[in-house]
Amino acid sequence: MKAATRKLNIRERIEYFHVPMSYTLPKGARKTTRTASIIFGLYSTWKSTYISYPEICALTGFSSATIASANRQLVERGMIEATRAGSTTKYVAKVRPDKRDYITLDAEELNDRGIVFRGKFLHLTRTQCIILHTIMSRLTFEKVNGQERGVFECVNNRLANMVSCDGSTAGDALHRLMKIGVLSRIWKARNRYEKNKYIVDREFLEAYRKHTEERKKRARRRAVEKNAGAMIPAENAVLDARADFERHHAQNYARAIEAAEKNVAIANADEAFREAERTRRRLEIDVAKAEVFTPLRLPDLQKELEAANLARAAALDRLGISSEDLTPQWTCARCSDTGWLPDGRMCGCYRPPMRRRAERRRNP
Repeated sequence: MKAATRKLNIRERIEYFHVPMSYTLPKGARKTTRTASIIFGLYSTWKSTYISYPEICALTGFSSATIASANRQLVERGMIEATRAGSTTKYVAKVRPDKRDYITLDAEELNDRGIVFRGKFLHLTRTQCIILHTIMSRLTFEKVNGQERGVFECVNNRLANMVSCDGSTAGDALHRLMKIGVLSRIWKARNRYEKNKYIVDREFLEAYRKHTEERKKRARRRAVEKNAGAMIPAENAVLDARADFERHHAQNYARAIEAAEKNVAIANADEAFREAERTRRRLEIDVAKAEVFTPLRLPDLQKELEAANLARAAALDRLGISSEDLTPQWTCARCSDTGWLPDGRMCGCYRPPMRRRAERRRNP
């Protein structure tokens, strides 16, 4: 199968589009790992798009070795086709799952490590997060005790197949969600063939709906912005990148200066510090003069200067400020948050916006 491919714009996909993933594999295909299912969802979504390993890493958080192992599984099962283009291998999906078996997640949800529930952040594993999003995408609404509630029915093994994990892992995830109060079981299956019935906490359901709507609005707005900016010349894109570079360093520079000035103002408000600072500065001048004109006075002046330094340090310690806090603490010591090295070259501390966002998702 040969198809024209185009390179995926990773910034475009992370910023403006959801990432559909199919966890239920095509009928007749043997079970693969959950990682392979996610990557197959990427290939089957963009059949004419080339997605590189670094871009898949940024989207999913998987390592290159994990992605390579998943690709081998998918090739062996005939689900994707590998084609060589020079020194690059491109993977294209040969089959496409039924749309009814799709679970739509975006990159943020795929990299979730917990949820906010009743004002607290609760840590969850990646599989538990995916199972939670699977449940929320398959809710039905029924009247329970006279009130309309979100209801989810499932057999644990069926839920496990949907997300490519084993039944015990799915059961542990459901117990975890029940323990923190997101789910409540209203009917327990009497055997492994019956369905368990759960209801979703009303407060969590409303918060999840609100978050989903906000995410969709944000995605639509970004898509409009992307389309509006499609006609911008390449020169403008370079100018925009330069403006972001300068804005980034100007903010860091101003932040460091502001913090130093704030600490100096706090220290100067203390009488003991002001007196010790005046004495220290006077003695530094006297010591410099004594080194040239009156060497005999030098030992006494040095002792006085040492005492003044100790008094100054004691005053700062009482205020909870260190001597370094009185001077700007640059984010990058090489360029002093200006973005430029002494020899005129651009400093390597700058990260473009899409790279900073990817790093924050990998290290929340």
